[in-house]
Order: sequence, then C-alpha cells, then structure tokens
Amino acid sequence: MNTAVIEQPQTKPATVGYFERPEINCSGLKLILQSPAHFKHAQTSPRVETKAMQIGTAVHALTLEPVKFAQDYTVLLDDIDKRTKAGKEAWAALEAQNKILLTRDEFEQIKNISEAVKTHPTAEKILEFGFAELEIYTQIQGVPAKAKMDWYRKGIIADLKTTDDSSPAGFARACAKYRYAMQAAWYLDCANAQGMQAREFIFIAVEKSAPYCIGIYTLDDETLERGRNDYRRALAMYQRCLETGVWHGYSTNIETLTLPTWAFKQAA
Repeated sequence: MNTAVIEQPQTKPATVGYFERPEINCSGLKLILQSPAHFKHAQTSPRVETKAMQIGTAVHALTLEPVKFAQDYTVLLDDIDKRTKAGKEAWAALEAQNKILLTRDEFEQIKNISEAVKTHPTAEKILEFGFAELEIYTQIQGVPAKAKMDWYRKGIIADLKTTDDSSPAGFARACAKYRYAMQAAWYLDCANAQGMQAREFIFIAVEKSAPYCIGIYTLDDETLERGRNDYRRALAMYQRCLETGVWHGYSTNIETLTLPTWAFKQAA
C-alpha cells in the first residue's frame, strides 16, 4: 500500500486503516447527497460488501496488486462437505488462514476479467508502471479529506471499474447512476491539493461476463465540473451538519413529485 505525502506531516505514522480514518471521502459525500442521515448511519454500521463488490475488489487485487491477492485470497479447488468430520476440519483449517475464500467458479471469473484488462492494449499501457491503491490525506475547502486511487502514474489517475455494460452508452449510464463524475473531480482535486499535478482521470471499464469487453473513458470538462459542483454541495452540507450536530433525513414537508419523462413513454 502506498501513501501520498499529507498536507500537514504527522508526528506519528497512521495507526488505523484508510476506512477507519476520520477524513471525509467521496463515498461519504455521495451518502451525504442521499441524506446526512444515511451518512451518519454508515459511520456506525459495519461496512458490508455485496457479492458484486467482492468480485470487483478481488479483480482490483489480482490486476493491480497480485502479491496482495496471493496474501489475502484462497481458492477452493474442491468442494468441501461441511456435514462430514473431514469437511469440518478442512473448512476450519481454511478459516484459520484468515483469508478470503473464493470458489473455483468465482476465481475463474475474476481471473478472466483480470486477464482481459492486462491484455488490452490501452489498459496495459496505462498500467505499465505506477502506484496501486495510493492514499491521499489532505484538505478540501478547509475540510480534512481523503482519497484512495486505484492507480496513479505521472499525473494520470486510473480507476478500474467492473460493470455489466462497458459500451459508451452503457458506461455513461453507470457514470450517472453512481456519480462517477463526482469521484473523478474529487480525486483530481485531492491529488492536486497535494501538489501531484494530476491532469487526467481515466476509467478502465471491464465487463464482468464473457467476452469481458473493455472501454477506456475520460469525462468532458462540463461533466467533470458538474461532478465538482456535486462534491462541493455535499461538503457544504457536511460542514453544516458538523456545526449543528443535526444529521437530517429527507424533507419533513409534503413535497410535490414530478415523474421523469421516461415514466410516460408507452411500449411500442
């Protein structure tokens, strides 16, 4: 794991992991935009990964940090019948390794996705050299901030995304749904706050099923600025909540809804 030089050097090395540190990150800001109550709840609840998130994390490890993958994961080459004594003993021995267990099928999927990225001519060039999982601790608008970049090299931040559809239209929808523009702006601004002169944010989007097609994307300036406005709005909300101690949910007023245009489209 690599850690960028922080804005105000610490007198002692960090003793807690990235996720346990108190600085706000982009994921937290996205929750703030949903509602401060959602953010506050996440702060006091165990971090739970869905199966899709677990696969994505494993793909990151195998592709960007293969040594770490070998340290953290074990592949189950054979089915284990935990109803038998031998099966229980074998399972207990695996659990004692304190590693993440993957089935043969899960590993095959993860390996295929990773190989697609490693053999893609553009992705391979981007990931030819650089730093994986680079952590940044800084300040944005006076607020302690953090970011953890998938990959950094010579002013370029690369983010590896596993997705169902990596086509331009499909990944554009994912960018809108998951606020990827907000993430890109946040990471660039955090890096530049540290003097890293980050000039470009690149998405490497790889599909999770065969033929594991890949799209390489950047965002236009207008989209990136909208993402920047989103995180600034979230930061302002976060600061108000810190000042007031009130982490509100949705409006307490009776609101009038307008449905989106697509809701009225008739099937052909």
